[in-house]
Amino acid sequence: MKQTTILFLFIINSLLSSCQTNEMKNKSENKKFDWTHSVSAPTNYPMRIYRGELKGLTENDYSASFGLWGVANEGWGTESGMVVVGPDTKAIPDSLLITWLSFRENKFYTGKFQLPREKIIELFEAGFYEYDIKQKDTYKDILIGLAPGGVVVVWLVGGQVETEVARFQGKETIINNVNVSDSNYDMFEDDYVDFVLTNRGIDKGPIPFGLWDMYREKYSWCPVLVLPEGYELAIEWMTLFNGEKEKNYKEHPDFGNYKQRALPSYMLFNWYASDGRKYGVDVFFDEVEIFDAFKQIYKANREQDVELVFELNDAKTAFIISLRSKTQQIELHKVKAKIYKSEDTRPVKQ
Repeated sequence: MKQTTILFLFIINSLLSSCQTNEMKNKSENKKFDWTHSVSAPTNYPMRIYRGELKGLTENDYSASFGLWGVANEGWGTESGMVVVGPDTKAIPDSLLITWLSFRENKFYTGKFQLPREKIIELFEAGFYEYDIKQKDTYKDILIGLAPGGVVVVWLVGGQVETEVARFQGKETIINNVNVSDSNYDMFEDDYVDFVLTNRGIDKGPIPFGLWDMYREKYSWCPVLVLPEGYELAIEWMTLFNGEKEKNYKEHPDFGNYKQRALPSYMLFNWYASDGRKYGVDVFFDEVEIFDAFKQIYKANREQDVELVFELNDAKTAFIISLRSKTQQIELHKVKAKIYKSEDTRPVKQ
């Protein structure tokens, strides 16, 4: 009798747990957000979508078609146009179906990929605090990145924040151009690929396959801005080689914390001097130098925390920039960093 009671309670508990799981899943499926979709490709590696769709989870959900999309090569992680169609709010798509032309390779790639839908919903719901407008904001665009070798990366973009959510691998395919629609027929003309490459001034040298996966490697590091006494750091913003963008301010939870990040291609800092005047600096990293420095400093210990240090010189005219661990420091000499003065002043505290 005791065993029967335990078995009965176990079955009831399992049924309740299953019901709760299904209820949570149904709530998740019904959530809708205001989003658009766009395409990205590296500057020197143009891509054009032949056919593409962000497909809804159910037949009733909105599916976003890429339609008549032009050639994309604005830069890795940079939006190439944006499609605003369909209802204002719609469910997050469940999968990506896409076939595209890689001009530098003169090849078509294709793939059907399952999107990390729950993760995307969580990020849309969490959003982020937008420092400039002093209120919470969230992502607005699902950005599809296409790179040589069939690489597909998906980011979420909102304001000055960009977050990678998936990486997929397309397969080479051959398109039978007999039944190609008029809108795509030009893609199969004999001189089309050469025309686009020449017209856009695209370099036709060797293709660095694997580069865009190298960009995705992450290390535990944080930026550190060393300022004189009485100075106050306000904002830090960074664009990473993997296409992600991150904006922190002094009240941000990640401000000053070590975090697994890709390497920076660009950073911006704003700070207030002791007289209340606002200053800023644009920092452009040399790709070879920054990657070599990170590899060197992490060679002994891949799991360590490292600081990317920006120290204002005594004349307050330039920064000394270096990568620093507990045992090693590597100064960066090829960085371009220009300091400028803003007309803004420190806000008066109420």
